[in-house]
Amino acid sequence: MTQIKDLPYLTTPDGSEKVAIQETGNTTKYTSIQDMIDALGVTGATGAAGADGSITRYASGVPSNGLGADNDVYVDIANSGLVYYRAGGVYSSTGYSTTGATGATGATGATGATGPTATDSVIGPASATDNAIARFDTTTGKLVQDSSVTIDDSGNIILAGTVDGRDVSTDGSKMDGIEALADVTDVTNVTAAGALMDSELTSITDVKALNQSVVSGATPTFTTTNFTDATNKRFMSDAQESKLDAIEALADVTDTTNVTAAGALMDSELTDLAGVKGVTISTLQVKPVEGAFADGDKTKLDGIEALADVTDATNVNAAGAIMASDVSAKGQIFVATASATLTALSVGANNTVLTADSAEASGVKWAASSGGGGYSYFSADLFTG
Repeated sequence: MTQIKDLPYLTTPDGSEKVAIQETGNTTKYTSIQDMIDALGVTGATGAAGADGSITRYASGVPSNGLGADNDVYVDIANSGLVYYRAGGVYSSTGYSTTGATGATGATGATGATGPTATDSVIGPASATDNAIARFDTTTGKLVQDSSVTIDDSGNIILAGTVDGRDVSTDGSKMDGIEALADVTDVTNVTAAGALMDSELTSITDVKALNQSVVSGATPTFTTTNFTDATNKRFMSDAQESKLDAIEALADVTDTTNVTAAGALMDSELTDLAGVKGVTISTLQVKPVEGAFADGDKTKLDGIEALADVTDATNVNAAGAIMASDVSAKGQIFVATASATLTALSVGANNTVLTADSAEASGVKWAASSGGGGYSYFSADLFTG
């Protein structure tokens, strides 16, 4: 076989250079030396081992140093394609990114064709309440309207109307007033409601069987034998009922009219209440036996005119007293306006009392009572039976 280096280059009719080789009387044309080597199967010597190639990897986040080998490249797709390079067992950022700068906005595309007219669309109002629940308007199913019922971001439903005819706010307030785990059979709850527990009745059967009135005069007749204590637990007698009937409604034993009608005095009617309360009957002077005189009594008698008439107006006035004829109206009284000077004071309005008042010419006036106190009169008839 002729050596390759001795082969001449020939120009072929198509103008390209070909390499010709003389082999067993045949001439073969090759486009290049490499084509000839490939065709003849000429095997060259084994070359030296090349360096390990690198691998480009990608994932999200910073690469772990244990990943791959030196010379490997890592692309962090979660951080704008930041490129890392591994050398000495450590990945370091190269500062380069596979993501380029944002390009310029492209030109606006042509307007697309008009789409078909919607036939099943739902139409809403121009505005609505935030968080409101939408409601269908009419029965077409294609028109919704605003609503006053809202659901906030926490899932709370807020409404101003009722739910199934019930006012939730009012009912909620009622429920709040019921104790937790309320038990209508609890003794405390039953007693507070003014009821009786079955366990409190001596004979619940008899109580349940009671079907008639228990007022006085009812049939069957209830007598003292119906009670465990006939002395203190009995029905009212006719006499006792008559006494109650004679007592006015809302009777007040401290009322001035009632006290006066009973022949008693109100504390406010006494000029010297403390003095009256301080009187001790046993310390008062005993009336002398008839015909006996105390020192000075005879002198007093000697000073009385013959046939003295204590009803004579002159004598009465001279004595500083008042004749019945001196008064001109019912309830009129006399009060002093100065030393040895009296003036008539007309009766006051009902339920008023005589009260000291230095601003008045007479020093007193009729005024509303400021509250009862002191003496109180009680008729024995009020508390019998």
